[in-house]
Amino acid sequence: MQHHRPHRPRTFRLNVVTSGEDRAAQNFGLDKLYEHDERYVRASEYLELVSKLWESWEPDAIERDYMTGTYANYKKVHTIDFEGKYYRSRGPLNTAPSPQYRPTIAQAGASPPGRELAAQHADTIVAPANGVEAMKAYRDDIHARMKATGRDPAHCKLLYLVTPIVADTHEEALAKRERVVSTIRSTSNTCLPRSPSITEIDFAQFDLALVFNEPVVSAWLTTVKINKILRCRG
Repeated sequence: MQHHRPHRPRTFRLNVVTSGEDRAAQNFGLDKLYEHDERYVRASEYLELVSKLWESWEPDAIERDYMTGTYANYKKVHTIDFEGKYYRSRGPLNTAPSPQYRPTIAQAGASPPGRELAAQHADTIVAPANGVEAMKAYRDDIHARMKATGRDPAHCKLLYLVTPIVADTHEEALAKRERVVSTIRSTSNTCLPRSPSITEIDFAQFDLALVFNEPVVSAWLTTVKINKILRCRG
């Protein structure tokens, strides 16, 4: 699209998601997903591979010389001979790179492996905003990880998820927030049957009154955290 519509430039983005459902894995020849941390190892290898493919054409490889009939200078298009644990590719990329050259890579790494993946490859990261101090700590951690991999922290933008509650007064805003939280609590029994499609955990086998000390209303209670809670509670 970028080649055919240069007068209307578009930015292509790649949202990197390692998935959380075995059903998704079964669409790609697997019986179930890899273990959580290993999924990030695989994703990192994939991004390393596609990055090499994007870079297999030098920026000035396309000549379009009508006099000689030359489209691209073959000396500037290279094999990559990539071989990893999960992927293998000779290269080069079998199409010319776009004017953008490579897409903007987005990731939402919250767990340590997710943060490491984002620090290595992401151009932008979507993260939860659990208070100002937590946001600063997350930023500092990502920046430290980027520096450890030789990246400039300025090359990755952090986007925090914020849900503002707007009202005429502070008291009215607090009351509105309580109504929202109360609604979530009252519908938890309706939401729970749908949870296994996301977490791969059948909650029917547990006495949730014993497993959790308080209602599960946080949108950021991840599958990893839930599994840790269930293991600790037996």
